[in-house]
Amino acid sequence: ARDPEDLKQVQALRDLLASTGQLPEKHDDYHTLLRFLRMREFDLAKTRIMFVNMLKWREDNRVDVIARSLIKAVMKSINVYNHIVNVQEFEFEEHDAVQRWYPRGYHGVDNVGRPLYIERIGSIDFNTLLTVTTVDRFVKHHIVEQEKTLNLRYPACSLAAKRHIASITAILDVEGLGIKNFSKPAREIFTEIQKIDSNYYPEVCVF
Repeated sequence: ARDPEDLKQVQALRDLLASTGQLPEKHDDYHTLLRFLRMREFDLAKTRIMFVNMLKWREDNRVDVIARSLIKAVMKSINVYNHIVNVQEFEFEEHDAVQRWYPRGYHGVDNVGRPLYIERIGSIDFNTLLTVTTVDRFVKHHIVEQEKTLNLRYPACSLAAKRHIASITAILDVEGLGIKNFSKPAREIFTEIQKIDSNYYPEVCVF
């Protein structure tokens, strides 16, 4: 059951955003609005600013186009959208090479049905990583993965768990962690990803 106070706060935010035409139907979602409220400690004014900034960021970076292309790609794979030719907005051809130097990925679910994400942070070689990709491309790939989680992983996990799933459980394997993991390239990548996750995908990770 939803908390009555949460319901009240979400409705207040919904009304505030709708009154200024800043609540697109796609993002008019109880759980999404609640995540943003929690990130700003239920301060309506601060939450509105954060939410509107998220909408602008998505528009500037064509994130909704990326999300639609991901869904269409899945539909095409099951012969629903065969008439669509170019369904992928962003191709990350270097995926396999990146995976070698930055090992991470999803593997099953936790005991309540959340997607389980494992990152072998101690095995990352950032200097070699940036010989096969760039910071900008890696960050864009991270955005694509976040959209996969929002649009594909969460719905699938919710269906399987028979309850709403809107967060992941992350396991960070620090074996081998050393000074090499705090190089300038490492700091640049982590800073960009942390900024994106905290500003535009808040309250979705459980450690």
